[in-house]
Amino acid sequence: PARAGRSRWAAIGAAIAVSVGAGGALTTWAGTSGAQPTVFVPMTPCRLLDTRPAPDNVGGRDTALGPTEVFATAGRGTVGNCTIPAEATALSMNVAVINPSAASFLTVYPADADRPVSANLNWVSRQAPTPNAVTAGLSSDGRLALFNLAGTVDVAIDVVGYYAPAKQALT
Repeated sequence: PARAGRSRWAAIGAAIAVSVGAGGALTTWAGTSGAQPTVFVPMTPCRLLDTRPAPDNVGGRDTALGPTEVFATAGRGTVGNCTIPAEATALSMNVAVINPSAASFLTVYPADADRPVSANLNWVSRQAPTPNAVTAGLSSDGRLALFNLAGTVDVAIDVVGYYAPAKQALT
């Protein structure tokens, strides 16, 4: 009986989630109590950055990130194979590390913020390409920062959606 009750509530919750999310936009509040509500806008995935040399290169860099390096890249406008609207405040991405030369981690964060003491991806030397879903805010001028702790590593970023102020995105 308890299992049937949980299944029924799970089905009801799923139906509500599908009904609410069916419009393609979800509103969320993040940050302080004064934060403006934002809307997630899904998009066809596009490659924002790939630091590998040609023919894989996309974006403004064709070399691996070095040890303790912070690299900032644009996250709005036409960047790589993406066109991200000027009102975007954060990006939802698939970030992959490729060809790591040492065990390390990568942190993705707004370029005008202090680097958080956390990692979005962790890996070991010579590991196969490793992706992870990452959502990160953009700096006030629309940039993302990438921090690599050790060794060298190539990074590929595919954007799957962005967040924008609800008022602007829904009008």
